[in-house]
Amino acid sequence: MFDLARIGPGCRVLDIAAGAGEQSISAARRVGTKGHVLATDIAPALLERAAADARKAGLSNLETREIDGEALDALPAASFDAAISRVGLIYFPDQQRALAGICRAPGRQSRGHRLFDAGKQSLLLDSGQDHPRAGTTASTAARTAGPVLARRGRRARSDV
Repeated sequence: MFDLARIGPGCRVLDIAAGAGEQSISAARRVGTKGHVLATDIAPALLERAAADARKAGLSNLETREIDGEALDALPAASFDAAISRVGLIYFPDQQRALAGICRAPGRQSRGHRLFDAGKQSLLLDSGQDHPRAGTTASTAARTAGPVLARRGRRARSDV
């Protein structure tokens, strides 16, 4: 997931529906001290665990914040290089609303890669290309993203 989203040193990463933060901690290690990871979830107890685990791991570049994945408009637009979610999309009742917020998090001037991995279904949205790509058995993610992308004059592809 991190390779596809081109997450590396110095990146600013948004983790939506981060849960206990296992992937957030991995991302924080990957972005290094010059990068930053914001782990979001609606479950404060899980975020507290993620923050505690990050402290135990000596990571000061991971922040947690209670935010609903369908209400990402609370975050400034274009404030991240990448947005990730591992098995998060399937839990959003309004997946189109969640995807719309996720599409605005990284800006066109940033690296602009967003990747969702819902088990074996993934959706890679790359603002640097005309058509976001849906990969590995991503039919559900592509169908969900379709209306959001169509409003932007784009379509999902399954060629990752």
